This record gives sequence, structure tokens and C-alpha cells, in this order.
Amino acid sequence: MDQSTHLTWRFLFTGQSPVNFWRQWQDFDLDNNLAVSLQATTRDLQTASQALAWFFRAVVTAPSTMRKQCINAFGVSPQAGDIWIVHGDTLSTLLGSIWAKRNGGIIAHIEAGLRSKYIFRPFPEEINRRLVSRLASLHFPQDEVARLNLVSQSVKGDVIPTHGNTLYDALEVLRDSNWGEPLPDSPFVVANIHRNENLSSTDRWECILETLCLAAQEQPVYLVMHPPTELKLKMDSAAHQRLAKAGVITLPRVTFRRFIQLINKSRYVISDGGSNQEECAYLGKPCLILREESERVEGLNESCLLSKFIPEKIHQFLASPESYARSKTIFSKTPSSIVVGGLQDAYAKRGTA
Repeated sequence: MDQSTHLTWRFLFTGQSPVNFWRQWQDFDLDNNLAVSLQATTRDLQTASQALAWFFRAVVTAPSTMRKQCINAFGVSPQAGDIWIVHGDTLSTLLGSIWAKRNGGIIAHIEAGLRSKYIFRPFPEEINRRLVSRLASLHFPQDEVARLNLVSQSVKGDVIPTHGNTLYDALEVLRDSNWGEPLPDSPFVVANIHRNENLSSTDRWECILETLCLAAQEQPVYLVMHPPTELKLKMDSAAHQRLAKAGVITLPRVTFRRFIQLINKSRYVISDGGSNQEECAYLGKPCLILREESERVEGLNESCLLSKFIPEKIHQFLASPESYARSKTIFSKTPSSIVVGGLQDAYAKRGTA
């Protein structure tokens, strides 16, 4: 937010993925003086056990310790009635909500209301979503399905639809970006696989390997690595060799700016990520989603095909990916501007705007 919003902000980092977080922060040219890490960590989490150990260390952080860290970093500490903004459905989302409650904060949840039919799938995202909705009092759902989920749950506070995901605004910031090494001129595919439910399933993992190898028969496939995927391929050396032999090229995890450049230049995308689904939907880029279900509606049956791991659907997409190309999405009022307006109204109601 800039000065025109009349809102001041600070970023409290949970420590979940320190390497990737600070890379992304610097990639957007954000001021390091506006962020502080409240949990000392040195590496991105790769396994569920690492995530649980980090979470339970962080969740017991005393409010007094947090306030002291904020004073040292910013010269101010959290006050009762401050609005704490949490985003998405990660363990950091839940952790931030718990910290906010302990400090007497008002919780604003961006990307609220996403639901699957199963409390343990995806895990732990679905549990995080439901718990945060119970703690928050400002809910920003991105579509009508998400809004109705919140209404049916009878959540407390205000529900403010954004009619899209705030990552649209990030895409707009990078729309004319020209940064980094030149990209290949010949056709290529971008792949992004990292969900625990896929990496831990023998059948799904095999389907993913087969899909990537089939795609590589037509053009190079660049598989952007996440820590869990990197660990999976390190443990499954036969799969790594199989992909390399087929023409799948593994890339180190890249910044958001670079990733969007790759998507823009690619022929199409193969992913199991919900954010990638939305990015491709807004960019009009064909995307094959390797998941059983998706809680997001952006792009479905348009630029994005939900495969459900059905071979016929996968082959149909790979045979004619260009048929899924669409025009880029244009919002007259962007999701982030709606969020800022909602925050301004919330501050006005408490008499501090």
C-alpha cells in the first residue's frame, strides 16, 4: 500500500520458507526495513516433519517476545485493534491468525472461503482454511463459490468479495517486465509439481512422470523445483533419470518475476498448484492441472483443464494445448484495490482512519 491509502503497514515473517521469501521480497524491490522475521530459520522446509517442528516452535512464541522483536525492528509494536492480514491456506496463514488473536488483533483473511469436500484433502491446507475462517472477522473471498462457503459456515464479521485473486495485481506489476537471462525462442513447456498429496502417492507420481515424459516428446519441459519435489527426486533417483532421459530439464526454484516470464513465453503449463491455475487463467495460458479436484474456479473448462489423473483427458490436452488458449483477463476494479478499500472501511469503523 502506498501513502495514498492512508494505511501504514509492516510485514511479520513467520520463518516458513526463509530462502524463498527473502528472494521474492527483494525481487519486488521491497524495503527490508518493513519486514522482520519472528522465527529464526535458515532453510526452506522440505518435509512434513520439518514443517511441524517449525510450526510448534513458532506457535508458542510469546506475545511479549514478538512485541520486543517488532520494537527492535520498527520502533513500534502490535497494538490491540490492529488489522493483521493473512493470505491463503498455508501453515503461516494459521500461525499469523493465532499470533493476531494473542495480540488482540483484527484478522483479515485474503483468499478466504476456498473449500474442498474433505477435511484432510488437501492436507493441511483444508484444515488451515476452516480454522482461519473461525478466527477472522474480515473475509475476502475471490469468487461466488467461496463467498457462499463462508455464508453457509455463518462466519462472523464482514464478507467482502474481491471477484478475483490479488495475484492479478502482481501480474500487472510484472506485465512489461524484461529481466534476467533471455528465454529460449523455440517452444517449451513449464512444469511445477510440489503438492504432498501427489508426491506421496505412488499412482499419482507415476501419472505425473508419464505426463511429463509425454510432453517432452514434443518440446523441452522445464520442471521448476520446489524443496519437496527436489527431495522427492533425490530419493527417487530412477524417476530423476527417467525424466532427464525424456528431455525434462530441472530448474532451481526461481523468483515469481522469472516464473511469470517463463509462463508467458511457454507453449503451455503443467501444474498441480492452485496459484498456477489462477495465473494461467488470468494470462490466458493453457494449463494442464494434475489434481483430482480444485477448489478454485478460475480458468476451469477454459484455459485450464482439470485432469483428475484421467489418461484420456491428459492425452486430449497434450494433443491440442493451443485450443485452450484464451484472452487475458482485465478487471475494471482490481482485487487488491477492493481489499485496500475494505481495510480502510474497517479502520474507519474503529475511528482511526
